[in-house]
Amino acid sequence: MLNLELNTPNKLTKFNQELMLKAAILDDEVKGSKLLNQKLAFFEDELQVVGVFNHPAKALDALIEIKPDVLFLDVEMLGINGFQFLERLEQF
Repeated sequence: MLNLELNTPNKLTKFNQELMLKAAILDDEVKGSKLLNQKLAFFEDELQVVGVFNHPAKALDALIEIKPDVLFLDVEMLGINGFQFLERLEQF
């Protein structure tokens, strides 16, 4: 059984951060990525959006650094599709 001291917010916050999933969004359409980011805010207790990207090339470098647990990825983008992007990401 887990024992949490609810009157000490620092401990609870640290506990929540350890359980929270880190997520990133890649969509070449700004409107789409903003809308998804807004919808994901509903899950702010379980999910933290650590990056929103609209350019696959910029996203690749950042995602290697960020290492999100979840990636919301547009399948149809200009210049590269989502499957090609995943292949490139797997190389790192």
